[in-house]
Amino acid sequence: MSTTAADLSKDQLKRYQPFQRKKRPDPSSEAKKVAAQIARYLGERYGAKKVFLFGSLSRDEQGPAFDIDLAVKGISPARFFKAVAFATGQSRKWKLDLVDVDDCGGCLRDIIEKEGIVLWPEKDPSLPLES
Repeated sequence: MSTTAADLSKDQLKRYQPFQRKKRPDPSSEAKKVAAQIARYLGERYGAKKVFLFGSLSRDEQGPAFDIDLAVKGISPARFFKAVAFATGQSRKWKLDLVDVDDCGGCLRDIIEKEGIVLWPEKDPSLPLES
């Protein structure tokens, strides 16, 4: 009687599938971790009251060359460009865009309000956008 793939154990089947791909880590989860770390630093070091993740990464619609889009609320204008320099230098793997919610046009602000995921403060997600 012939043996079929259904008759083989998992270990036996592996011998016949040597080139089957192993699961690769999800790059979006790694990018979200990087975004969360940057958000925390922006809050602790630069005084951001609130940091949002928005764009394709927040919607889980990223393509092969996605970026990290963050919006901040509460960083003083005098410190904002230092915060941008810090944030954009934190990842060689992904391009990072940082915008100030107060300086955004209406369209972008609406997008941030609708799809933005609050990354900072970690413990008080109820802080309103208008604070």
